[in-house]
This record gives sequence, structure tokens and C-alpha cells, in this order.
Amino acid sequence: MKTTLDIPESLLNELLDSGDFSSKKEAVNTAIEAYLQDRRVAALLAAAGTMDDFMTREELERIRDDGQR
Repeated sequence: MKTTLDIPESLLNELLDSGDFSSKKEAVNTAIEAYLQDRRVAALLAAAGTMDDFMTREELERIRDDGQR
């Protein structure tokens, strides 16, 4: 999708200097992907330990140990 954006030149230049991008488009797309990935990771970390139905690390290790015998 083509979109016109008013990106501050200083931010775009800093982004371009920070990586080995072949174009401004690649730099912006990579930055968007990195931002979205960070948000996904943050959501997973926020959910850590909030689900009671999952086994603990100790229970998992016990099951693994029992399976090796």
C-alpha cells in the first residue's frame, strides 16, 4: 500500500545509519517489523505466570526424568 508519511529527517537518517539498508522503504519496513516483534514479546512476557493450567518447571522436569527411565 502506498502511503505518504512525514517522517522527521533526523530520525530517518539515524535509522538509515544504524543498518545496512538498500532503501528507505526497506529501513522503514524493518523498523515497523522490529517494533511489532517487540510488542509481541512484551505481550508474552506480560502474560508469563498468569495461566494456572500450565505445569511448573519442576513438574515438567519430573515428567522428562520419568520418561528417560
